[in-house]
Amino acid sequence: MDLQTFFSENKEIVGVVIAGFFGIVAALIKSKMKFSPPVLWLFASLFCLMVGWGLLLVERLEPRLHFYPEDGIGMENKGSLLAMGGCLLVATGAIWGIINLLRLFVGSPKPLPDAAPGKKKNKW
Repeated sequence: MDLQTFFSENKEIVGVVIAGFFGIVAALIKSKMKFSPPVLWLFASLFCLMVGWGLLLVERLEPRLHFYPEDGIGMENKGSLLAMGGCLLVATGAIWGIINLLRLFVGSPKPLPDAAPGKKKNKW
């Protein structure tokens, strides 16, 4: 399957998906929502998963970029580079996604301050 024909046949769907993504990002920026570090790392791992699956999809759909094992692994074999990069990013995103989900749901609560909020300790 050629990517150009895929985009020409499904240009409305691709446009809606891109517009929806940017709409969600704009709503998050406008709301000034504060994310905790585990949520940010979860988004980073999901981004790794998406990029990895994208690399594997490109390697699969583009005929001149197929990975042929008999050609060997090297810089001249672009399919092997796409396959290795995609597998690395998918594995990284999956492992860190699980870890960050656990951190998000099972993480310890924030520690309580030592002093009462109205009183300040004197350093001297």
